[in-house]
Amino acid sequence: MLIYYDIETYESLVGKEIIMSKEFSAPSNYKDPIKIEASVKEQAKAALEKAALKWTTGKIVCICAMTDDGQKLGSCGDDEVVIIEDFYTWLSGKDGGTLVGKSNHWFDDGFLIGRHMANNIKFPSNISRKRSFDIDQIFGVKSSQTGSLDEYARALGLDGKTCSGKDVKHMFEAGRFKDIEDYCMQDVLIVKNICNRFQELGGWIS
Repeated sequence: MLIYYDIETYESLVGKEIIMSKEFSAPSNYKDPIKIEASVKEQAKAALEKAALKWTTGKIVCICAMTDDGQKLGSCGDDEVVIIEDFYTWLSGKDGGTLVGKSNHWFDDGFLIGRHMANNIKFPSNISRKRSFDIDQIFGVKSSQTGSLDEYARALGLDGKTCSGKDVKHMFEAGRFKDIEDYCMQDVLIVKNICNRFQELGGWIS
């Protein structure tokens, strides 16, 4: 069984505290106090914008998943523990199988593990038996042939993405959880369609 999944993330309160406690400094050639202050503020702002990209400074705000036969999960909101537990409740009757995503080997899988530990959530036995497959593996991880999910989809004649991960921050702050879920599920469906094409042509996902 293949289980396609994706997560969406946002800065955490702890992450914000970690970033704001850092000391930022302007380039040594800056002498004007106003320019120095502006530089420090800009660096702090840039760091906050990237907070959602690491489990140490971010949190999960949405998980969507889908099986080969079309069973779906969409859990989104401000309670990270509930979202993670929803995911594993949904997986409870789906022992074995392979979790499939886009760039999940360097982002989603590790982020999910980190947030488990941050929230002291016990790893369910069914997830520990699951394998993980990253669709970048199809084209060669860290090769010149990998690209974005939208690029993959459009090159294969599939429907591409209608927005980007950068939009999640604004949607979350506006309380547009359903829109985040729809966006996340769109990514899951694109991953599924790419895998279907690969397998139909004789490719093997283990």
